Amino acid sequence: MVLRIDNPSLGDRVRVYNGLQASDGYYYVATLHNGLLILTEDFKLVRQYTEQHGLGGNKIYSIIEDRQGNIWLSGVPNIVKMIPPHIYSRYQSSEKIVLPNDIGLFQKKITVAADGFHQLHLNTSSFAPASFQKLPYIDGARWDFLEYKNHFVYAGEGGVFARKIVNGIIENTSEKLGVSSVGKALAIDPLSNKLFAATLDGILIITFENGEWLTKPVDDINDELRILAIDDNGVVWAGTETHELYRVENAQFPQKKTIIQKFVDGISANDVVPYKLTTGLVIGTNDGLMDYQADRDPSLQFVSDYPDIFTTRDHGINHLFEDESRRI
Repeated sequence: MVLRIDNPSLGDRVRVYNGLQASDGYYYVATLHNGLLILTEDFKLVRQYTEQHGLGGNKIYSIIEDRQGNIWLSGVPNIVKMIPPHIYSRYQSSEKIVLPNDIGLFQKKITVAADGFHQLHLNTSSFAPASFQKLPYIDGARWDFLEYKNHFVYAGEGGVFARKIVNGIIENTSEKLGVSSVGKALAIDPLSNKLFAATLDGILIITFENGEWLTKPVDDINDELRILAIDDNGVVWAGTETHELYRVENAQFPQKKTIIQKFVDGISANDVVPYKLTTGLVIGTNDGLMDYQADRDPSLQFVSDYPDIFTTRDHGINHLFEDESRRI
């Protein structure tokens, strides 16, 4: 059987030099001028990778698949190992990761907050895969972390803590910030550069001045908070696990009056999770996504300009992520 692959985007001068059908069922086709083509089992073009995608060049001579499903290409000017976009990687860990609560970047490395912190490191041998290594000296359940004022600040069992970073290394001694027994979430205010923490005792404002940590609770908030977010105007939003939401203005500015709003009515049961997006702040609830507009009644309503999946009853929005292309 002979099939001609017709696709207007390829033009009429594609010179195929090599190819294979990999274990995932897709065809990987090496060309002399058009880079790598990926075709479905019925020979429909789904991807084309060229020099502009990082191949190094568009002239590919040979292609092979290894036992891990990676595709190896040889051509001009180099050899490329490609992980197909639909294949995910599995990483071993030096210790079992228990109850992972959050994942993020610290010192440009993937870091997981769990029973302590686990960080993805390259192996000393170029032939061995990367693996997760547990950061020393930090045990117990952890929920959030960030770098602030040249310190590794983290929240979890025992409260909120800071460890100094010296020459890229986290020191083994910590300082507790505030008196709360459990810290849940951290965020930096873009206006004052002050650090805010959500705890089981309310909201904590944290600063580092002249080599000393200073902490101050936000008055009149004593609820057990789960997560917080700060919008571009410096307004702090904090949610609980019992369908309550706080909106706090001016808490970071001692010369101004702190304004606190508490929302309960109209919010569905369970978690209330505020998130900051480039388009503004939104609130995840058990029945979907809400936003806030001061000039409407009620000011807190379910979003109207998102797909239906974001506002379907009993379909909770528990976590959001926005990538660099502003996709949610």
